[in-house]
Amino acid sequence: AFPYLVCIFYRNLYSLFLRVYQVMPDEEHETTFQWLHSLAPCFAVNGDNVKVIESPKEFYSALLNGVKSANHRIVLSALYLGTDDLDRQLVDCLNEKIKQKGSKLDVNVLLDFTRGSRGEINSRTLLAPLIKENPQSSLEISFFHTPSLRGFIKSCLPNRWNEIVGINHLKLFVFDDTFIISGANLSKNYFEQRQDRYMSFSDSAEIVDYFQSIVKTVSSFSFQLLSDGDVQFSKQCPHHPVTGDLKQYVEHVRKCMQPFSLPYCYNENKSESNMSCWNPIYWFNNFFGKFSSSSVENQFNPANSVKSVNSSESSRTYFTSGYFNITENYSQLILNSRSKFDILVASPDANGFLGSAGFAGQIPSVYVELTKKFFNQIIEKDKTNDIKIWEYVRPQWTYHAKGLWFYDKKKELPSLTMIGSSNYGYRSVNRDFEAQITLVTSNSALMRQLHQERINLFKYAKPVTQSTFAKPKYAVKRWVSIATTIIKHYF
Repeated sequence: AFPYLVCIFYRNLYSLFLRVYQVMPDEEHETTFQWLHSLAPCFAVNGDNVKVIESPKEFYSALLNGVKSANHRIVLSALYLGTDDLDRQLVDCLNEKIKQKGSKLDVNVLLDFTRGSRGEINSRTLLAPLIKENPQSSLEISFFHTPSLRGFIKSCLPNRWNEIVGINHLKLFVFDDTFIISGANLSKNYFEQRQDRYMSFSDSAEIVDYFQSIVKTVSSFSFQLLSDGDVQFSKQCPHHPVTGDLKQYVEHVRKCMQPFSLPYCYNENKSESNMSCWNPIYWFNNFFGKFSSSSVENQFNPANSVKSVNSSESSRTYFTSGYFNITENYSQLILNSRSKFDILVASPDANGFLGSAGFAGQIPSVYVELTKKFFNQIIEKDKTNDIKIWEYVRPQWTYHAKGLWFYDKKKELPSLTMIGSSNYGYRSVNRDFEAQITLVTSNSALMRQLHQERINLFKYAKPVTQSTFAKPKYAVKRWVSIATTIIKHYF
């Protein structure tokens, strides 16, 4: 088994995809991923300690049980915390645990400033009582504010619209030495009928240390919540993200985050047959530096993802995004890849913005337009036999999952998966803080878990054909079609 787990900055992500799916001469040997450890931090984990969480309810139970069982540390990072009954129950559970453990329990909560401040009742008002009731605890609640939302733009963009500029999108959850990564937020709909992906790593202290350090570092240049619901900017950062010098703030953040991208290996001497390689891929948004997406493209295109003379021996990739708006680089990699692709997107009825008020109600149509554009590119490239688009259709459910599963030539089980917060779209690449891991494994039990996870999602998949876009609910208003060209970089 390959005992490496890699954590890489977004600047390496493009090259990662490129290497995974680039067009190469025909080769007979099996795909290997030994090059991953050269990109960034690598960790070895026991494959038997990795668990795929299948449903929103199971995810919610894992969060509750994690809080209840934690003894020395809890980390919760998401876009926002909801204000419904299940969300409040999670906060109450956290409050009880803090009261029980006091300063012995290290608690870090990291959310987004704009999303967490939206509305009269919001993440800040829900969490403020924890600080007021536990003044002696080791509790820190932080809200990251993108430095690109400043000046005239900040003054003229109303709530909700100001979130398109950039957000904290890290979805990381830590309970002692257990780590959960997902694309889900801490809100009731994500706990009930919004399908996402979730993966848990138990007894993984070194990995937990790594991601806890990332969250604490981001918190050090974010706003801190006060007991009255107000916020103050962190005293650890000498430059304010909104009113301070942008260049100095960016440089400070760059220096803080740089250590997390440096290549190194943990547990590299472990070689047991049940050791899985998983590679946490940390994405850094472009407000702190124009990083290329080289490593993701390397992942999308491993050098050994090639097609043999017999086309039936091609590798196969199952790729999914709840908000399908992949960049032009990713589009070309898929269209030119020798790997076969099955792409799962949300149907209009499964789009999380369905039924929203105002322009937001037209967002499902925006994604229909983007999917149709890519579908037409497949036809133009004469790749309809190699690349297929599916849509997730499940009554009363919305779809928010993202990531991929890579099946090597002639293999019935996946050897690699990517999971995390990124939708692989323009805003994921250029605007938001994202966290993603790549897991490579030869552990048969874990491979079966990943395979079953993929089957469970595709169980609700229906093929997208030319006739799909002729249906009334797929009709896109002319002005929406025109607007999509302009606004696609914000979705």
